[in-house]
Amino acid sequence: LQRADMTNKKYPVWEVCVPCQSDRFKNVSGNEDCSFCAAGHIPEQGLRCVPCGAGTIPSAQNRSECGPCPVGSVALPGAPACSECP
Repeated sequence: LQRADMTNKKYPVWEVCVPCQSDRFKNVSGNEDCSFCAAGHIPEQGLRCVPCGAGTIPSAQNRSECGPCPVGSVALPGAPACSECP
């Protein structure tokens, strides 16, 4: 086969099943680009996004994990940032 016959959209066929980076997800099959989750959410197994739990937000160092809010602040589930306690 010629190279033109072995490509599909953006990537060659042999690259279609490359998983997303740890801080991204892809909820469609095929060779589409991976996306970032919405603020306050993290990727789960690279397939979908889930909200961080109460009192946590996506970690600044690793956007694929939730980390705790600093002492004296809170966050609702899925919140993009911590807020100071009243």
